[in-house]
Amino acid sequence: MSEKTVVFDFDGVIHKYSKGWQDGSIYDEPVEGIKDIIDKLRQSGYKVVVVSTRTAKREGLKAVISWLNKYHIAVDDIQDTKPPAICYIDDRAITFNGNINGLYQKIVSFENWLTKKNKYDNMSEAELIGTFILKQKELQQIVEKTSRIDPRKGIEIFDKWLQIAKEYIEEE
Repeated sequence: MSEKTVVFDFDGVIHKYSKGWQDGSIYDEPVEGIKDIIDKLRQSGYKVVVVSTRTAKREGLKAVISWLNKYHIAVDDIQDTKPPAICYIDDRAITFNGNINGLYQKIVSFENWLTKKNKYDNMSEAELIGTFILKQKELQQIVEKTSRIDPRKGIEIFDKWLQIAKEYIEEE
């Protein structure tokens, strides 16, 4: 089953879920572009499964099905537990790379995409530029420190940063 199965969390990945849990109602529109990604995956032969704990109850399952139908989002299955899959798309996940260094800090400082997005929404342009400069210096220090230990790792970190920046620019 897991060979070509991709699992999407419902709240925060498909359903925007911008206000968090609100009495169980499904109040937001889909995350922009998510329908196109799901359609493309299914056309490419992937099985798309939606997972949500809200579907553990019959009324929750009905609500999710109704919402997906309202937005014409076709999926192959809806479950309340994660099935085996090649990957899981979740707004509250931390990718584990086999290295526990920094894992604790990632956990205790975790923010999902909406929290991060909203954190910068109310900043002035000057505050955003200042934050960018500080983050850029922080990245530079990490790359320099890592490069002293293993130059290849420093290059890998910087390449990953560039990849993320390019993907962001392409999305805009």
